[in-house]
Amino acid sequence: MSDMDFDIEGAMSQLTSKICDNEAQAEYLEAMEIEGTNVNQCCIDQPTLMMKAVLYYEQANAEADALKDVITRAYAHLDPQARQLIAGAGEKLTEARVDSVIKTHDEYVALQERYHAARTNAGKWKAIMEGARHRKDMLVQIASNY
Repeated sequence: MSDMDFDIEGAMSQLTSKICDNEAQAEYLEAMEIEGTNVNQCCIDQPTLMMKAVLYYEQANAEADALKDVITRAYAHLDPQARQLIAGAGEKLTEARVDSVIKTHDEYVALQERYHAARTNAGKWKAIMEGARHRKDMLVQIASNY
C-alpha cells in the first residue's frame, strides 16, 4: 500500500485495545487487594497478577507505539495534499505552513488525541505494574511474620 492509498480511519479502527478501559483497570486493582485473612491465597495469586500487569502494560505500550507509526504515515499522506491546498489558495508555501495545515486536519487531530489517550493508558498500567511489585514486597513482609 502506497502513501496515496493510506486509509487513516481504517488504520485507527485496527487499533482497539481490550485493556484500555477504566473498568478493566479497576477490576485489576480490586484483585490486587490483600485480604488479611487469606494471605496464603494472596501469595499464590501474586505471580499471576504480576504477569498480567506486565503483559497489559506491554500491550498498552505496543498500541501507543503503533499509533505513533500511524501518525507518521498519516503525516506523510497528508503532506502532498496540504501542499496542493496551500498552492491552490495562492499562499506562500513554507514548511511551517504545511505543518500547520497537517496538524489541524480533523483526522490528524483525532489520531493525536487517540495517541495521547493510549500513552495515558500505558502510564496507568505502568503504575499498576509498580503497585503489583509493591504488593509482592508487602506479601513477603507479611508472610515472614507467620
